[in-house]
Amino acid sequence: AEDLRWMLSITAARMIASAASRRANLGLDDRTLERAREIAVEHLTGRRTLTREQILAMFERAGISTAAQRGYHILWHLSQTGSLCFGAPQAKEQTCVLLDEWAPSPRRLERDEALGEFARRYFTSHGPATLQDFAWWAKLTARDAKTGFALARPALIELAALGESYWMAADAEPLVADAARAVKEVIALPGFDEYMLGYRDRGAVLDASFAERIVPGGNGMFMPTVVVDGEIVGTWRKQASAKRCVVEAAPFTRLLDGWVARVCDFEPLRKDYWMLSELPSRFDDHAKRMRATADADMATVRELETAAAAAAGVPARAAEQATEEDKLARVDQAIAQKEAEVKTLIDRRAAFSSGQDDL
Repeated sequence: AEDLRWMLSITAARMIASAASRRANLGLDDRTLERAREIAVEHLTGRRTLTREQILAMFERAGISTAAQRGYHILWHLSQTGSLCFGAPQAKEQTCVLLDEWAPSPRRLERDEALGEFARRYFTSHGPATLQDFAWWAKLTARDAKTGFALARPALIELAALGESYWMAADAEPLVADAARAVKEVIALPGFDEYMLGYRDRGAVLDASFAERIVPGGNGMFMPTVVVDGEIVGTWRKQASAKRCVVEAAPFTRLLDGWVARVCDFEPLRKDYWMLSELPSRFDDHAKRMRATADADMATVRELETAAAAAAGVPARAAEQATEEDKLARVDQAIAQKEAEVKTLIDRRAAFSSGQDDL
């Protein structure tokens, strides 16, 4: 809690500004929010604690409607502006306390120092992660994210993968092998877990085609997830009663695939399997290269034939032949015309001899 003040100093302004249109749609103006702050401070001063429902009921009694998510946004705004924070939960209920009383001796950091500390903590807790992941998660400008990253950089190491630079705490490198072994197990994570929400690009752990299964209808409510071998493969839910608790999993695909692969020692054979699965595309590529080579060779042959024909005078002889053939065609046309004329004369003579002429 002592860190909350300096964290808010670098994140709150953009968060509050981004919610301005939503507050306007809900009719939450500055006067209403300030009145809510006064009520909260009045009823919480003295290290008192109120549950979420109690503080919302208190707003209602004071004439401030909490319907249609107004209550949520009031509490969110008072938290972002440093008045409230969550206290110790009561049973399953969230509680609210005054930040000044909950953390009376906050840690103070200059802006750049705060950005560097924020970046160091993010990559320590979330690495390997990208700079874009950090900027998105922290809701910082690109400039602030780069400033924080530059200050944290000496404590980080780079991992290159998938054409991207991933960063993690340098002293966490020995833990990578242990973590890789740990993720082989089946893990049930709660909704809104940082494994999902801590990164802008979730492609390394979740097939994009299943994203809607985790946030049904894009309603902002993240389902609890099942993780196998580091990959999110399904969701789960719990149904509890006074006598029993039933946990139901809803896998996206067959959960047994990974287990069967380990039983039959598939991992050592993965490379050979990959090469086998690549054969069709490799043969296709080879055939395309061979076709391109054959086409190029045929083009070369045609060029050689054309050059040889030119050297032997074939084009000139062909031109002469075409000229002579044209002359012959004109002679044939003239003969045909004369034959037609002769036939006409013969027809007229026959008509004259038989007295059928018109004269």
